[in-house]
Amino acid sequence: RDQEDAKSLLQDALWVKKKELVWFLLSKYLAKEPITKAEVLNSVLKDYQDYFLVVLGQASEYLQLIFGLEMKELSLSPPYTTQHTGPVLSIEAKDKIKETLTACQILG
Repeated sequence: RDQEDAKSLLQDALWVKKKELVWFLLSKYLAKEPITKAEVLNSVLKDYQDYFLVVLGQASEYLQLIFGLEMKELSLSPPYTTQHTGPVLSIEAKDKIKETLTACQILG
C-alpha cells in the first residue's frame, strides 16, 4: 500500500511539473528564445532531474497535440550564435497556431 501511495504521489508531482514545463516552453516560444536542457533543469525540474526525459516527452506531446507546436533540437556549430553550449531546442508552429498562442497570452 505504501508503495502504491508513493507511486501515486510521484505521478501527481510529475503531472504538475509537466504543466509547469508546458507554460515555461510556451513563454519561451512566445519570446522567441531558445531553450536549453540546463535551463529547464534549473528553472522547472530542480528536484526532478532524473525524470527530465519523461516530463519533456510528455510536455512535447502535449504541445504538439493541443497547440500544434513541434520541438526540434538545433545543432549549433562554432562559432555559436547564442551563449548556450550543448543542445538547444526550438519550437515551431504554423501561423494559425501563432495567432492562437498570442490570444492565449493576452487572455492568460
